[in-house]
Amino acid sequence: MRPPYAELISTITTSPWDHRNSQPNGVIRSVDCVGYEAVNASGQGDLGIVMQNMVNVTAVGGGIGIVGDYESGISNFDIGQVFLNSLTVRGGPVLPLGLATELVALIRSGRASPSFIVSSTIGTEEAPEYYGRFNRREEAKVIIQFD
Repeated sequence: MRPPYAELISTITTSPWDHRNSQPNGVIRSVDCVGYEAVNASGQGDLGIVMQNMVNVTAVGGGIGIVGDYESGISNFDIGQVFLNSLTVRGGPVLPLGLATELVALIRSGRASPSFIVSSTIGTEEAPEYYGRFNRREEAKVIIQFD
């Protein structure tokens, strides 16, 4: 089942970019901002799909950045192609608190608006139910309002 917020997000994003017309030898840099929640074309969780796609589109000698959230190793990923293409891989955890001041300023100024990703705003008493909904991918981002 497609989450209800997916339709909205698909209207504001573009289809996957076909780099072959403008970057026939591959892109210089690719970044994983999805992490361990990635799914394959069948909708099944696939920890290696994003990494493998990045290796496939990154030019020889290029770089891959991993800022997703990985809690364990990545299965179904061929590290050999990284070596053969002389790719540089760097990454680490996302530390949003370090960017909070800058992000709040962008939101207040109107230059950034995260509201499109918010799927529900709830009270504290609804939190247990919505944790379940989030885990089942029925919600994208839930805001809890404290009374």
